[in-house]
Amino acid sequence: MFAVKGYKLDLTERWLIPGDLLWIFDSLFRTKNSKFAILKQFLSSPLLPDDIISSDDFTSIIGALVDVFRYFSEVSQKKRTIYGEALPG
Repeated sequence: MFAVKGYKLDLTERWLIPGDLLWIFDSLFRTKNSKFAILKQFLSSPLLPDDIISSDDFTSIIGALVDVFRYFSEVSQKKRTIYGEALPG
């Protein structure tokens, strides 16, 4: 077994791309909840470090954005649900 060095415990991060973007899309366009309340909840989230966005690795941001556009495209074409499950087609 190998020792893991530099691993931080009790760290909370966001997952803006694609997680939070898919959540806000689903919440705004697929539920009957108040859009103002949804935006307020999204914008009032604490400022946390992001799991993907990093100034050290710009390519990870590009890859995540490509995934978001692919998800939105597949959802709009009814190939998958907003939660990622493939639909029979």
